[in-house]
Amino acid sequence: MVVDAVDTVGELTDTLELQGGSMVTLAKTKFTGFSDTNTNTFWATSGQELAESNPGTSATLSSLESIYTINISDNPFAPAFVGQIISVIEVNSSDNVVGFGKFAIDSVAKIGTNNPPVAKISEISILTGEKARHCIYDLFTNPDNPKIYYSNIIISNPSVLTASNIFDDEYLNLNGMSAGNASVSFEVSNETTGDKIEHTLNVLVVQQAPDLNFFNYEMPFTNMPISFIVKPNNEWFKAITSVEVNDVVIQPDDYTLTAEKELSKYGETFTAGEILFDPGVLKEGKNQIVVNSGKYASATTETVHLHKSEESFYTSPLTINHINGVITVTFKSLRNFHNESYSEQATAIFQLMNGDVPVSTVSFTIGELDSYQSYRAQFSLGDTTINSNYTVRSFLITGDNADNSLLGHNLSTEVSQEEFDALYQESRDY
Repeated sequence: MVVDAVDTVGELTDTLELQGGSMVTLAKTKFTGFSDTNTNTFWATSGQELAESNPGTSATLSSLESIYTINISDNPFAPAFVGQIISVIEVNSSDNVVGFGKFAIDSVAKIGTNNPPVAKISEISILTGEKARHCIYDLFTNPDNPKIYYSNIIISNPSVLTASNIFDDEYLNLNGMSAGNASVSFEVSNETTGDKIEHTLNVLVVQQAPDLNFFNYEMPFTNMPISFIVKPNNEWFKAITSVEVNDVVIQPDDYTLTAEKELSKYGETFTAGEILFDPGVLKEGKNQIVVNSGKYASATTETVHLHKSEESFYTSPLTINHINGVITVTFKSLRNFHNESYSEQATAIFQLMNGDVPVSTVSFTIGELDSYQSYRAQFSLGDTTINSNYTVRSFLITGDNADNSLLGHNLSTEVSQEEFDALYQESRDY
């Protein structure tokens, strides 16, 4: 029987060898022995159970590119484990295969031991018009601490995103050109081993969000509606998709969106978009609000601290004196310095009670509450010295006593005189 001769290519012209150890990245092997004068390129498979067959003299790199994916002339490292085989072809400048070789990984000495950098994230977002700088050590872990740096940066859509590397190639500069999606591909080069690890970072370039401002900052109380305004109002507000408080999505029934709300503050009247939370939706303590809006950037507030209105101030017990038919009543208030307390207009109310029946009221408004102050009222009644049913109760509430529509939130909690004195001293030492 006559067997046709196999049309095979010869051996590789360079004498390649495999190297492992601390100068090679973990789970890879390194090819050495490349000639400085050889203009051909060498392409390899990853480690596999069986070697590829000789491709023959008619083969080209283009026809084999799905098999031979690693250009070891550019980056002489290939993934491999002990017991596997790597096939290599040599390609000339005309894309023709001119050499073929097989390399067995027959010992651990041919496997690298240097831990590779590991990507922390694969997706980020930046704003249109923004220049974002990312240090490579923020994006990648670096277990064995060699220097690593960016190289060979490629942008998929330069009309959306541009990029460059600076400062010894340790920083990646991203520039948001227009809203859209783009990717930036690059190699993370390891200075110690010489290996290059490919990575692609998906980048969402979004339009900037407007400012989101806490409108009720003078009254940061949990038991009232809480308003945030967007000014200037624009298409961003109309595209709101969800609202989060402390990383939890709030149900739409718990807040109201008003695109054109007329508001007044400090004598100024203006129109803005409003997000109004129902009472109790925002909780006591820290609240971080994030508003998501379609293709736009999310708007984020600074941390908003809320507390119960009655925990704004401590008040001392009433001191009551009966002299010559006059009842004189005093108490003191102390701001709760643990809270971002109310410091606006307030009204002190003293109410003379005959048993359960109010018989006289004295009230006065304080333009701006101090952290520590005293309040005093007098009642002149003919029977004050003989009527043992007379008592006095007091209140410190928000607003102006000339306008009952502004009254309503209790600002204080009464404590014993001993507690009040201790709290006062604590505030002095704070």
